[in-house]
Amino acid sequence: MTVFAQVVLNGLVLGSEYVLVAIGFTLIFGVMGVMNVAQADFYALGPFVMIWISVNAGLGLALGAIIGMLSGLVLGVLYYWLVLKRLGEKDFLAAFIASVGVSYFIENLLTSIVGSQGSPVPGLLPDTFHVWVGLIISDPQLLLLGCTVVITVALLVCLSRTSFGRDVRAVAESRFLAAASGVNVRFVMVGSVAVASAIATIGGVLVSSTTLTVNPFSGGDIVLQMFVVAIVAGMGSVGGAAVAGFGLGIIESLTVQYWGSSWEMVSGLLVMVVVLMIRPQGLFGKKVRIG
Repeated sequence: MTVFAQVVLNGLVLGSEYVLVAIGFTLIFGVMGVMNVAQADFYALGPFVMIWISVNAGLGLALGAIIGMLSGLVLGVLYYWLVLKRLGEKDFLAAFIASVGVSYFIENLLTSIVGSQGSPVPGLLPDTFHVWVGLIISDPQLLLLGCTVVITVALLVCLSRTSFGRDVRAVAESRFLAAASGVNVRFVMVGSVAVASAIATIGGVLVSSTTLTVNPFSGGDIVLQMFVVAIVAGMGSVGGAAVAGFGLGIIESLTVQYWGSSWEMVSGLLVMVVVLMIRPQGLFGKKVRIG
């Protein structure tokens, strides 16, 4: 039982990585209807910004971590005005293809700067381990798991209790009716992309400070899980993405423990296929009537 509980705990830590990428991805889809593949690459950019500020510029780890985490706000605004504003509001397919291009651009830009090998990342906390009722967890893992829960809850509260959150939900329901009701649709869109991108860079900094390494393709390594989580949850469901992200982490952790690492990726895809066969709209998604 202790081994099983430890595997589940490890799965929750792994799932935190998926949650911090997927909730931003599904937020942008809910507001704009765009599948933003580049969301995963913002996750990789955050740690590199932290390294450049703290190590290369010598401004200290604390400042580097803060700037690395918040860099997504600026990146998200730029990404919206340069790409999504021109395409995402008019042609969703063109915006999706453009996001794939942005993803490749970011990966190749990072590769040209730092090379294709992994870069060491300074840890935000010492790698101290704690043992509670037979379960082992380190300080960096606790930080990652705790921050994931706090960020997810804060986002859900924002969407349900604040005026900006109500505007986001209104735009997600009907962009035309929201605009007719006086909602600043453009502000909601750029704000949603900025918040989603910031969550991704925060996730990248927290995860890389746990694994102590990052490479230009870290985003590409997680993009499949991002899609699986969003599809299983139901595209546009932020709370569902959080549940599905933690669930996928646990499933993969159990799979590696009892069936081997070769089945890790397959398990998530199998879960997605089964869910789609039972509920094509996802576990927490809504049915959409066409025609």
